Amino acid sequence: MSKVAIAKAEFHKLIDSINDLETLEKFYQLMASFYKDDSSIDILDELSETQRRRLYQSIAQAKAGETFSHENVKREVSKWLSK
Repeated sequence: MSKVAIAKAEFHKLIDSINDLETLEKFYQLMASFYKDDSSIDILDELSETQRRRLYQSIAQAKAGETFSHENVKREVSKWLSK
């Protein structure tokens, strides 16, 4: 039996052991939310308007050269962590 077949069998056993309808419905919703056809999903559609605006601002800043070097960020984080 393959690892996938074993995992599926164990998963089925878990589902079969749940007798509460509310728990099953929540479990189904959770699993369905993880299993999406990613080819039809545009990540930008998942962002709030604020998140989308901030993303575009960040892209504009990067294009304008308003960035920090990795070394600079490491120095700043090191300072924060030593406080």
